[in-house]
Amino acid sequence: KLLTAQIRLPGFTGEWQKVKLGDACTTFSGGTPSKSEKEYWAKKDIKWISARYIDDDKITGYDFISQKGFENSTAKLALKGDIILVTRVSVGKIVICKETFAVNQDMTVIRPNDASICFIYNTLKMKIAEIIDKSQGLAIKGITKQTLNGVTLKLPPLSEQKAIADILSKADEEIDLLTRKLNLLQSQKKGLMQQLLTGKIRVKVA
Repeated sequence: KLLTAQIRLPGFTGEWQKVKLGDACTTFSGGTPSKSEKEYWAKKDIKWISARYIDDDKITGYDFISQKGFENSTAKLALKGDIILVTRVSVGKIVICKETFAVNQDMTVIRPNDASICFIYNTLKMKIAEIIDKSQGLAIKGITKQTLNGVTLKLPPLSEQKAIADILSKADEEIDLLTRKLNLLQSQKKGLMQQLLTGKIRVKVA
């Protein structure tokens, strides 16, 4: 409701503008250095990621490429604060970049020009199923740059974008905290079950 103006935050009355993603953001894909050139992968100069390293809105790992490998391929750099969307293979995975990574051809970097990163990110998450539907029927399953750039966004004034993004970020932080708590309780239960079900701990009956 916040991202579609069904609910407005107190104090904000400005008009929301319909814009194309390609007008609000710069978008580009990356590439992979040749695997046959060992020197492109020998040095750990630049962190490089592919779609397999994005899961649950997080970057879970990375490989390394050399500076020469980067310069002799179409790999591009996603900077801290950029949005990375997987547009081929594991289509639809999305994450906000926390540091600089080189990316491969299965990913599209989305760099907001003058808009809230978090607002754009959450809007895309909400629209991802619709975006994928528009890409059905392609020879290679994926989201084309033309389709992505043509996605319509409704953007409020920047100050309202930031206020909405702040609320959503706090909600994400609370979810992360509760998830960690749940994992801890599940781990405690597993340990307790192992003790009880093997007789290492005996239950005293009054």
